[in-house]
Amino acid sequence: MTDTEEQTLYTRIDKVEKLLRQDLSQSARYIWTTKLRDLKELRWQKANERIEALARFGGAVLEQ
Repeated sequence: MTDTEEQTLYTRIDKVEKLLRQDLSQSARYIWTTKLRDLKELRWQKANERIEALARFGGAVLEQ
């Protein structure tokens, strides 16, 4: 993930978090809460990919 992609992801997370601070209907809140969870999961996946890539670069092997 490039810095731009990472920054875009963080920007999207911030926007959804701000949206969730507003008064929303229950169905809208559910949709945006699910979206936020998915974005945060993507952030963790990308972070794990970077860690694994750095470990491989250093000659290490990470067990799952």
